[in-house]
Amino acid sequence: MTKTTVTRLLFSALALGFSATAAYAQKLPGEVRARIGMKDGKSPFGFIQNSRPDAIQFSSAEGGAGQRVVLFSALKGEGLDLAIQIEGSAEALAPGRSAFAKGRFQEAADEFGKVAAGYKNLVYIPNNFATEAAWYQIESLRRAGKFGEMAAVFGTNAAKTIPTTLGETYQKQFGYNQIWAIYGAGDMAALKPALEPFVAPSTGTAELLPTKNYRDDIPENELGQIAFLRGKVAEADGEKAKALQEYYRVFTLNFGSDRVLSKQAMLAALAIHKELGGLEDEKNKLPLQQIQGLAFQYKNTYGIAELPSEFALYAVRPVLPHLQLMAVPKKEETAPAPAPATDGKAADGKAAAPKAKGDDAKAKGEEPKAKGKAKAKPKAK
Repeated sequence: MTKTTVTRLLFSALALGFSATAAYAQKLPGEVRARIGMKDGKSPFGFIQNSRPDAIQFSSAEGGAGQRVVLFSALKGEGLDLAIQIEGSAEALAPGRSAFAKGRFQEAADEFGKVAAGYKNLVYIPNNFATEAAWYQIESLRRAGKFGEMAAVFGTNAAKTIPTTLGETYQKQFGYNQIWAIYGAGDMAALKPALEPFVAPSTGTAELLPTKNYRDDIPENELGQIAFLRGKVAEADGEKAKALQEYYRVFTLNFGSDRVLSKQAMLAALAIHKELGGLEDEKNKLPLQQIQGLAFQYKNTYGIAELPSEFALYAVRPVLPHLQLMAVPKKEETAPAPAPATDGKAADGKAAAPKAKGDDAKAKGEEPKAKGKAKAKPKAK
């Protein structure tokens, strides 16, 4: 092989490498490979580069060459069932889903946020993974207790398209999360009416209850969310007793399904118990026993390291008074007196036992007569 040939091969390799790099560099941010099904029978592969409420920007080549606008009306299917198959969703969502499954919700929120922002050009496509990532970002923030950060996510286009591009299974919790965002923004005036639709009308004796009843059709995991928010409203109104009832309801109903929310409710209840005081009252031990019982349960569930120092000294098993059960003395058993017989029958209607001879005489005070003839006494000699 001559020197000229080697030089030419090296130049060709460099040229090919440059071309590949250039092609990769031309890829648009958020561009994804997809197949679309057309009503005319064609199903071309290409690259979705952008979207709008009624169409997608589609290119047969990566980077924008030969791009065209394809209206949703030209595709097979209707609504959320349009024939658009986007590739790469599993890979894009994998880091966030892994963190979410492990309960690392802040990490999950960060990962899902990257996907929602990086592929924001897809958000108007039915069932697109950028909008799905925004849904999970919001839910992860709620489960992490970062309620104040939820409102900012709701302002993104990805979140705004959740009601129109994701299926029914996403919508109920999305509605709850909108209420959580109101709470996160600190708008208690708006939070109270937002919770009213979940309350059952008060009728009859129900009006005497300290807290209003909930509708019967609300599942327990959803009821726990509403109870927590109602507790916050009651606490803001200065109704500490009502707030405690709601918080206790939260970690009773949601303990297995949402440990993070249960944790938040327990901390809120501990703070109220301490605020109400009476913990050093020697005559009334109930306030101390209540905060000790709750702090002790919290320590056993989440660990003493998770318990704020202001409650750590109460994390002991409360000493409860033992109930002295007094034994009731038994009455001495005495045989019942036989009922008088009438007409030859006992009081219970059974035939009376036959009387021994001489019984009538004894009853009259007479000596019973001996059987047969009485022997004469011998005369004295």
